[in-house]
Amino acid sequence: MSNFLKYMRLFALGITFSSSMALPYVQIKFYDVFREATQASNNELGLLMTIFTAVSMALYIPGGVLADRGSPKKLLLLSLIMMCGLNAYFAFHTSYGAAQLIWALLAIAANTVQWPTLIKAIRDTGSSEEQGRMFGTFYGTTGIFSSIIGFVGAWIYSNGSSNIEGFHLMLLGQSAFCAVAAVAVGFFGAAFFAEHRDVASLVEQNHERVFIVLSGLLFNPWIAGILMSAILAAVMSTLSCQLLVCSSTLTEDFYRTFIRRNASQRELVWFGRSMVLLVSVVAVWLARDPNSLVLSLVSYAWAGFGAAFGPVIIMSLWWRRMTRNGALAGMITGAVTVLVWNHYAWLGLYEILPGFVFALIAIVVVSLLDKAPSKSIAKTFDEVQAAVRNPA
Repeated sequence: MSNFLKYMRLFALGITFSSSMALPYVQIKFYDVFREATQASNNELGLLMTIFTAVSMALYIPGGVLADRGSPKKLLLLSLIMMCGLNAYFAFHTSYGAAQLIWALLAIAANTVQWPTLIKAIRDTGSSEEQGRMFGTFYGTTGIFSSIIGFVGAWIYSNGSSNIEGFHLMLLGQSAFCAVAAVAVGFFGAAFFAEHRDVASLVEQNHERVFIVLSGLLFNPWIAGILMSAILAAVMSTLSCQLLVCSSTLTEDFYRTFIRRNASQRELVWFGRSMVLLVSVVAVWLARDPNSLVLSLVSYAWAGFGAAFGPVIIMSLWWRRMTRNGALAGMITGAVTVLVWNHYAWLGLYEILPGFVFALIAIVVVSLLDKAPSKSIAKTFDEVQAAVRNPA
């Protein structure tokens, strides 16, 4: 393993430890508000740390056995998922009864699953001659990020409208740190595939397969199947929404507006259903290329949306001189620019940038050459601006 990958790994491990250990000691940092939120006495708060310590001591040795026999990647991800979930749950169910169970589970996640695994992962990162440097780097990273998390948590807490709300926001912020730490552990994936070229071929062919490949490598088939079904769930939910939006737009904004103004409800329903089938066929046709990437298709589509409609929406909110013809010119210019720029790939720029700029220019130029908007439109614009600036 190269020195760069070693330090990236230690960096990720340091973030992991500092973020996940924030919650067990949150009652010390925010003692008064913690007691107010949980309605607990001083003795009861002391009992929480007793529960945490007792469970940790009882399971330290089993944790070491687990770390020796398990995969560090699997165990670290498991502990971070537990920490993140427990943080979020406690933010919405802040009671002393919930805290007792959560602190026992935190002991399992932090000191049974995570800590022995961290020790093993740090030792495996470097040779026997490098152990001092490896542990020094880990603890240095932990100290830096623990300080950052503490300051950020205090800042989030101070922005709450009350002590209780600030405390809940701070807990959610710590959950976000745990989520970031989970992403940092994802850097292990890059290091893993760099060192294990025999299993990296699928990811190199299509980098969008990285979640699928890592799920198969890191988890047993039962868990991997559940994780992969999440991909299908995300695809189906997005697909159903997009199909409904396309069908509704074609039915209401095109068919009913321009073709059949007096169409019956039954006719509109059947036309909408036929549009769902038509859009599905078009989608299948677009996806027929096995080398096409979902990310590239989505970025291309959003470039068209952003360049065609973004400047029009912004200018309509901030410039009272924009006209109907100026808006049409901006939409057409932005869409055409995205199509042409994507085809020729000039300067290596993402096509939304030139499309957005040229659309803005077209809106300004055509609007200035066109007749000014009517007084009623200008008056409405001024009234809306005044209402926004002075909501009272």
